[in-house]
Amino acid sequence: MRKIGCEVYRHRGKILKQRAGQSFQPLWNEKRKDNKWSFVINRDNAMIQQLKDMAHTDSDKAFNYLLRLIEETIPVKTIYINEAKGEESHKEPFEGSDTSVVKDMITRMYQNLMASNMTSEQAKAYIMTIEPLNSFEELIEQL
Repeated sequence: MRKIGCEVYRHRGKILKQRAGQSFQPLWNEKRKDNKWSFVINRDNAMIQQLKDMAHTDSDKAFNYLLRLIEETIPVKTIYINEAKGEESHKEPFEGSDTSVVKDMITRMYQNLMASNMTSEQAKAYIMTIEPLNSFEELIEQL
């Protein structure tokens, strides 16, 4: 009964009209692994694909549209329900991911900061203030 209630709450107010030959395209996909949950953006979503194409001609506009899309569609109700159930915990940023992606982000930011006349220590200290990179102190110190 509780599961049905959760589903009703999650989808309250949503009208999903299926048209012949078309299927619903969620922006967010919920992932569960090792009793932890997270959300990932559905990269096959038509809006994401259009923004990707737009980035070739107007990258600033595409980037701002993407940020706005994310801000407006964060699955808050589902996050609230998952937290309230307390049966599983959420995945921490980049938990279980290949650290080479994070290392690349940190390295690129470090190089850009150094190019803007920061010292190595200033750049590292600055990166340590940026969430979620501040969780990777060991990678920052390796720079």
